[in-house]
Amino acid sequence: MVFCFFLIYLSHMKIQSSISKQTTLLLILAISFATLFLPLTSLKATTLTNGMNAEEIVFGSTAASQDFGSVGSSTASINSGYVYSSNIDTINHRFFVTGYLDNRVLIYNLNEDNTFPDYDADYVLGQSDFTSTANTTTQSGLYYPLSTAQDENGNYLFVVDAFNNRVLVYDLSGGITNGMNASYVLGQDDFVSRDAGVFQDSFAGFLVDISYDNDNDRLFVSDLIGNRVLVYDLSEGITSGMNASYVLGQEDFTSDVATTTQNGLNYVSFIDYIPELEYLFVNDSKNFRTVVYDLSGGITNGMNTSYVLGQDDFVSAEIQPVTASTFAVIDVGQGNVSYQRYSYDSLNQRFFLSDGGSSRVLIYDVSAGFSSGMTPEHVIGQDDFVSSSANKGQVSPGQSTFASPNEVQYDSVASNLYVSDFQNNRVLRFNLTPTPTTSGFSYTHPPLCTATITPNTITKGEEATLSWNINWPTNRQSSYYMKVPKNGIYSHRVNSIRINPKYTTNYNLAAINMWGANFCDTTVTVLDEEGVELINTNTNLSSLSASAGSNPFFRAITSFFARLFVR
Repeated sequence: MVFCFFLIYLSHMKIQSSISKQTTLLLILAISFATLFLPLTSLKATTLTNGMNAEEIVFGSTAASQDFGSVGSSTASINSGYVYSSNIDTINHRFFVTGYLDNRVLIYNLNEDNTFPDYDADYVLGQSDFTSTANTTTQSGLYYPLSTAQDENGNYLFVVDAFNNRVLVYDLSGGITNGMNASYVLGQDDFVSRDAGVFQDSFAGFLVDISYDNDNDRLFVSDLIGNRVLVYDLSEGITSGMNASYVLGQEDFTSDVATTTQNGLNYVSFIDYIPELEYLFVNDSKNFRTVVYDLSGGITNGMNTSYVLGQDDFVSAEIQPVTASTFAVIDVGQGNVSYQRYSYDSLNQRFFLSDGGSSRVLIYDVSAGFSSGMTPEHVIGQDDFVSSSANKGQVSPGQSTFASPNEVQYDSVASNLYVSDFQNNRVLRFNLTPTPTTSGFSYTHPPLCTATITPNTITKGEEATLSWNINWPTNRQSSYYMKVPKNGIYSHRVNSIRINPKYTTNYNLAAINMWGANFCDTTVTVLDEEGVELINTNTNLSSLSASAGSNPFFRAITSFFARLFVR
């Protein structure tokens, strides 16, 4: 109790000239150390439980009927049909659902916090309306589309058009219309061909998945029958029929041999590039494993993988019972396979892997890094790590079950995990928001922010106004402060300041509460007297970034004591 009164006194006292700022900081550090003994250490606890329930069905149901006990209708409509995969674009606030037998891609416009305004798609690609399902080989048509990826910078949407042996590229920057034409095609020279071949500019047949690296403008394409992954460098732009830049799984662009080695692949299904880790995850399906390429040092043709999951080493392809560290094997008519897909939560360092044959999603704690053969901490879709029956052995699906899940996608903005429940014709949303277990503390999701500079172009010596707005991703709100790089920390009472930059500068602000931070940025262009842009070659000065501790305990301390100095 005495400690609490002391905190209140310190937070309200006026710092006199006799007490130096350094002395005050020492007091703060001392009190911060003392708080090590307070019950704050459970702030990173989460809602994760084995076999947990989904929050809602975002595809395969309607707002009026959230029926978890029925398989979604296979009849193509604005909110139902076949589903193979789904994908969320958190930057442009869109959600994509790929209907393989409906030969279409549905597009949903999301709210700014990435929630669904309703369960009706806003646009459709591959068809002219929401009820047509014909397959075609044209500039606007699709034939068994399986996966999508998006370029957040250029606003391109990439679609795997499996039976047409191609990847279609849609330019969405000018808007979206139903049945619109693709702008480019990869794997073919034109929009009416569907030839297969093991070459640098074509695919061996039946593409399954793609993933886009926004940081380096690279597109990864899994070439199933070619036992390889093709890598396209799109940094200089896209042209139809262009060559791939690199190949993984093979030594060159004309080989398609299937092997079980550290640099070989056999029947490549799903892939995902995780930019925060610079890892490429590859489902090596007939080797019943996931292999991981570390691309932080660059890419070379036929390079070795760094880690393996599902097998004990890089030369084994054993069929094993389902456990926490092995994957289910199923017969798909072309031999036995196992299939996995991936996503990552960089804030909480959680890795998600959907094991389709086991009708489950595995969740790994990777805060200590990745390692071969690592085991998950949690499982959803099943109640334990050895069960593998679809819908937990029941005839009908449930709120906590899957039947051959494919895509798994994590949305870091709203802490949601989306799972494409393939055989149940639906996409489920799980809420994984961290929640503390300590009494007296109630978790509040960090606020979202947007920033603007007015005017956004000035002459050197002039001032501009840097302003910001806050909105909350949930109904719960809490105290927060804004951290503006090179300027300081501001309370909720302040929403703008005057700035006088010498060079064109990008300001990255942090909206911080006790449990985390979200960032927003904006840029001001600075011209000299002749109208020439002033650019500082020192990137540390031209891009100013706020920082926020990644440790919840550190953030809790910072949040409290920031109130001593906020303006």
